[in-house]
Amino acid sequence: MKLLGVLFESLVHRDLCVYARACDASVYHYRDNTDLEVDMVVEDRHGAWCAFEVKLGAGQADEQVH
Repeated sequence: MKLLGVLFESLVHRDLCVYARACDASVYHYRDNTDLEVDMVVEDRHGAWCAFEVKLGAGQADEQVH
């Protein structure tokens, strides 16, 4: 299941990159010195951004919210 999660996250990243490029935006990964992590952050050229946490499986998203 872990391998499928990694593959799924890679597919989501690829798709977000395609959509972001079409909107003149970029996709980043975020992790700080306290290990706070966001899987993908899409930022447009004006600085507006949106964060995505990608999970494969029912009920896993609620476990990741802090």
